[in-house]
Amino acid sequence: MPLLDHLVELRQRLIYAAIALGVTFALCFYFEKYIFNFLAQPLADLLLKETGRRFIYTGLTEVLFT
Repeated sequence: MPLLDHLVELRQRLIYAAIALGVTFALCFYFEKYIFNFLAQPLADLLLKETGRRFIYTGLTEVLFT
């Protein structure tokens, strides 16, 4: 294949990847509370059981880092 055909195929694949990323982001954003609760539940259970402390976050970005 000539170089131009490779570039056209690359552009098409990049467009598909961007669309897939956008759709995945939208789905994760819609279900963000469920995803966070699923991921944070083991840590919250561990903290409550071993030390009696609760699992809290005080900053906006702490949810993402957890």
